[in-house]
Amino acid sequence: MLCSDADGFVYVTLDPVDLAAMTTPVVSIWTHIDSTGYESSDAIRIWATCADGSTIDVVSGGLDDEAHPTGASGEQLTENVWVPHLASLAGCGTATLSFGCQTNSGNEECWFDLIEFYDAVPDPESQSGAANYAYT
Repeated sequence: MLCSDADGFVYVTLDPVDLAAMTTPVVSIWTHIDSTGYESSDAIRIWATCADGSTIDVVSGGLDDEAHPTGASGEQLTENVWVPHLASLAGCGTATLSFGCQTNSGNEECWFDLIEFYDAVPDPESQSGAANYAYT
């Protein structure tokens, strides 16, 4: 999905996703932000609204040459590079994903791709506590 609007805000909301069949739901979203060097007033937010009205931020913050938002999984948003972000949606029930992008140049774009929901299943063979992710 491409969000592009010269000198303005773009918001997109997707249809709700029922997570009831998942024990430990996780969302994975890849982001790509084009950079032109005018980042002083750019911003991005990706969030899930749960069935009870609460929200979970996947990525949120302003972009400039010194500050880059860090997503829920600890991955830092970087311009001109595809970056994966993971966020737990445990207890959400139903999740509605929303995407927001603010740019200050008609040459900048926010890209969101590979939006996937997983059920995080603990790996019993792993001593490190890493998780396997299964498509549902």
